[in-house]
Amino acid sequence: MAILTLFIFNFSLPYDNNAFHQDMLTKVGDETTMPDNGSLRNEYPNSWALLADKGYQGLYCHMRAITPAKRPAGGLLPVSEMPANDRIASDRVVVEIFFGRLKTLWTIMSESYSWKRDHFFQTCVALTNVHIPFLPLRDLAGEDFTRYENRLLSLGDRIKSKRAGSMAKYREKRKHRMSIILPPGNSEAD
Repeated sequence: MAILTLFIFNFSLPYDNNAFHQDMLTKVGDETTMPDNGSLRNEYPNSWALLADKGYQGLYCHMRAITPAKRPAGGLLPVSEMPANDRIASDRVVVEIFFGRLKTLWTIMSESYSWKRDHFFQTCVALTNVHIPFLPLRDLAGEDFTRYENRLLSLGDRIKSKRAGSMAKYREKRKHRMSIILPPGNSEAD
């Protein structure tokens, strides 16, 4: 049920924030004269496109959204649609790398936060944009990814260690409680 709720929440996110997305996608000033060869440019001539994943099929009916084609249930994706999906996937990789860097540089972005998150989010995005010229998103050597992977592995080890420590503490306290309640020699306390 939690997965379904999360799916519905994620799917409804662009619809719930439609006014925000329309405002952010609207071409302003000189942008209206810039070349635009993207999908749905004729249907939405004054809008930039939102790049979404396969879970947002049909979003293009409400805003200029580019989504990869989804294979039919029990079928295969037509060969004619595969190149377009590959181009979309290539663009989405850059977006995912950007958000990965955003969360790596600014830990506050990867955790839930109860204060005015919008202010922090805009600041962190701006600082990440400043960071990109020094370390491009598509680092061909892969060193940036290796650092990120090592950081995640280290974080995972710390979480496992902390969990093991809390479980050992719980077992010790339980053993102590049981020794008080049960008579000596009872096997349940062990």
